[in-house]
Amino acid sequence: MNKSKFLLRYFIIFIVFIISICLIYFGLFKKEYIDVKYTENNSISYKVYLNKNNYFTTPYLEENRTYIANLINYIDVDFHYNLKLSEKINGNYKYSVIAKVNANKPNGDSGYYWSKDYVLVPSKSINLNNSDHFSINENVKVDYNKYNELLSSFKKEYSLIPEGILDIVLNVESMGTGEVFTEPIDISSDMSLSVPLLEKAVEANISKNAKSNNNTITMRDDSLSNYHKISLIVGIVLLVISLILLIRTLFNKRKYNEDNIYDVTLNKILSSHDSIIANIATLPDISDMKLIEVTTFSELIDVYNEVRMPINYYNSKEGEEAIFIIVNDNMVWRFVLDKDNLENHKDYEGKIDEEVSSKIEDDSNKKDLSQTSRYKFTFDELEKTLTKLNLNFGKTRNSEDEKK
Repeated sequence: MNKSKFLLRYFIIFIVFIISICLIYFGLFKKEYIDVKYTENNSISYKVYLNKNNYFTTPYLEENRTYIANLINYIDVDFHYNLKLSEKINGNYKYSVIAKVNANKPNGDSGYYWSKDYVLVPSKSINLNNSDHFSINENVKVDYNKYNELLSSFKKEYSLIPEGILDIVLNVESMGTGEVFTEPIDISSDMSLSVPLLEKAVEANISKNAKSNNNTITMRDDSLSNYHKISLIVGIVLLVISLILLIRTLFNKRKYNEDNIYDVTLNKILSSHDSIIANIATLPDISDMKLIEVTTFSELIDVYNEVRMPINYYNSKEGEEAIFIIVNDNMVWRFVLDKDNLENHKDYEGKIDEEVSSKIEDDSNKKDLSQTSRYKFTFDELEKTLTKLNLNFGKTRNSEDEKK
């Protein structure tokens, strides 16, 4: 496997890893919202009970009547509250009833002189267990004369002319979490019955503030749908696969590097010293010879420079082991290049020892010089011989001329 294939595999692992992280994030940290709808049905009913008198034969008067304030004994009030949710929740709700006495400024002026709350029903708390609705039915009896006299005393003491109002209020608070959302849902509501105070023997109008309404609360959906569960599972599987592929690729890369270093080292030796290395098909029998093991190829080159015998190369194990030997008379020098012991041959990992190369170059230069000297000696001798021959030839020719 070459370098480009490793890069391609790393790229694929990176893409798979990124996809797995995205799927896991989408499965766990999705941002979806749901609308929780709820409906409130509120109602107030009341009866005005009268003091004993000579005019009315019934003990109380129904709603929507005109009441003489001095004849009112107490007001019997029934609060009815119903809440219906579109989702089931776990939590609680609580409610209380208060009577609020108000001494407001007259003639519609904003503000008030004095106001005070009186607890009619202390706070009650009820648990909700996987429920989508609850109801409140609460009855209170309001002592009208008590609050009317209280405000009358306030009026006389401070010589004010306030507008007196008695508000009978039901406060409701509910809180809970659902199956698909963990953020608490909070719903608050109130409804009231308003009764005039400080009225003499005149009509007194009672008004109600109880409205039914429909509302919607937007909540974050924290549940895992089947779609998001599949996304989470696939993301985890892809993450595991990417990690396995990464570990396997790193292992193969290390093995590839070891194989590659061996091949590079062997090829460098063979290519750099091709002129003095001979490939042999079989190893010679060296059992009767003296064997000397050398630890580096540089030492084997030193032996070559001394004995001037070729280096024999035998590929004993393809891709794993190569044997180099020099045989001279009864001596054998052997160097073994082993893939498993490449740490001993670091000088050949990607380069050939410069000293070895320089030795070969020096040997070649010496050989060329010796040959040149030999040739130069031969030419000089030839020139001297030719000169002597020429001189002798000249003398002989002159003797012949004299005889003639």
